[in-house]
Amino acid sequence: MSAATKRLGHHLLFLATLLLLIIPVSAQQKATQSQLVGYWKLLSVDNVKPDGTRAPRHGAHPAGLLIFDNQGRYSLIVLTEGTPEEYKAAVEGNNADYGHYTVNEAEQSVTFFMDHASHPQLEGSSHTRYFTLKGDRLTYTTTKLSPEGKSKDTFGEVVLEKMK
Repeated sequence: MSAATKRLGHHLLFLATLLLLIIPVSAQQKATQSQLVGYWKLLSVDNVKPDGTRAPRHGAHPAGLLIFDNQGRYSLIVLTEGTPEEYKAAVEGNNADYGHYTVNEAEQSVTFFMDHASHPQLEGSSHTRYFTLKGDRLTYTTTKLSPEGKSKDTFGEVVLEKMK
């Protein structure tokens, strides 16, 4: 066997090994994305302080829906609870946007790319959220948390439940 043939064999073995390492990760990312696909009912939207205290951003019982499709598109609406007297504050506190998303399994993150939003300054922006998925419960935060679930800064946390 010539030296050139051996080199070619080593290169092909290297490429095959590399493909074996890449394919499972790609398949795993698709599995996570497919787990996100569906309709998610909003349960809470809180600011969480470093000491663990919580401040609801849209009242104690916000309403909302997050939809992920299998083509990488999403739609989100968050409605603030309020009385008719609080109409102005409720309207200003509502949030709706849609666009596309990507999932990064290694970081356990989803990035929302906003095509359109009820707050015009958000249109065209992207926002990465770090998630945990436990059964039918999806939780995402505005910052990456320590393994203990802590942050040195106040962060936003959204909790949703998959609708059946």
